[in-house]
Amino acid sequence: EEEKRQQEVAEAETRRKAAEETEKQRLAEEKWQHEEAESEKNRKEVEQAEKQRLEQETRQQEEAAAEMQRKAAEEAEKHHMEEADKRRKEAETTEAQFLKKSKPEEAEAEKKRKEAEAKEKQCLEEEKRQQEEAVAESKRQEAEEVEKQRLEEEKRQQEVAEAETRRKAAEETEKQRLAEEKWQHEEAESEKNRKEVEQAEKQRLEQETRQQEEAAAEMQRKAAEEAEKHHMEEADKRRKEAETTEAQFLKKSKPEEAEAEKKRKEAEAKEKQCLEEEKRQQEEAVA
Repeated sequence: EEEKRQQEVAEAETRRKAAEETEKQRLAEEKWQHEEAESEKNRKEVEQAEKQRLEQETRQQEEAAAEMQRKAAEEAEKHHMEEADKRRKEAETTEAQFLKKSKPEEAEAEKKRKEAEAKEKQCLEEEKRQQEEAVAESKRQEAEEVEKQRLEEEKRQQEVAEAETRRKAAEETEKQRLAEEKWQHEEAESEKNRKEVEQAEKQRLEQETRQQEEAAAEMQRKAAEEAEKHHMEEADKRRKEAETTEAQFLKKSKPEEAEAEKKRKEAEAKEKQCLEEEKRQQEEAVA
């Protein structure tokens, strides 16, 4: 029974260790999967951030190119206006010199033409100003959109950081819970092993006590047998001495008394055999 109990304890310990190893592997697998998911998530976030950065760089390059083209167009337009103004002034100077020698009607017509040209110039300048305002408004809206995207990106990164903080806190809580469960399991196993050791020690002491009691009983039985044997030997010795003395006496007695004495001895011998047989049976029963 003790061997069977120890075997059951060993099997239970083996199952416990196997369960702990399985749980350890499961937790490692979960951790690996979580890390893989986090790695994939981080990779996608990096790719998204890189994509946004490239898009922003492309947009900035396009805006810079558009700005350069606009400035080049403005410069060309300015040069064109300056050339036109220069030619106009030259024409006006030449025409003024000519008009000094012309009729008054032609001078009035030329004055009206110049007023019309001045009005057309104002319209062109107003149109140019409106175009510049439209370009400035477009740039302002693009800057607002870029700022909006930047704020959204900051908010997203903050949310990612908060989620990572919550995840780490959850992992730490789960780690502490598992450690607590493991500690409780080890405490329970330790208490169980302690009780099993106490039970085994109790059984060992009981077995030792039983063996000591059996050994003491065996010693008492042997001592009683030895005393009984000594008692029987003494009785047999006295009987033989009495028989010798009585035989000597009977030689001088009557034949009838000798016959009676012979029968008495046979009866005593038979009684002795019965006692020895009974003693042997008792010893066999004790054994």
